[in-house]
Amino acid sequence: MIIGFFLLSCSPIVVTLKLWNNKSRFYKKLLIRLAAFWLIGFILIALPENTILEFTYRNFPEYLEAQKKANANPQDSILSQKAREEYEKIVN
Repeated sequence: MIIGFFLLSCSPIVVTLKLWNNKSRFYKKLLIRLAAFWLIGFILIALPENTILEFTYRNFPEYLEAQKKANANPQDSILSQKAREEYEKIVN
């Protein structure tokens, strides 16, 4: 996501240069669209790590806790297995 955000941050530079050379509505609209996507990307990157996870699985606290613990310690296979088991309970 960070790589995509970086590439998206480079695009307005090129579009701005094109806009200076050619005062086309196309480049103006493209710059506005790029700014909107950049803002959305910035907000998503600035969010705390578990915010999207908490929002998505707010009705499943057992899975949420298991996944947070597994994310905090990715080397622990027992925690990962527990998170998978809790996810299976949600899906099935």
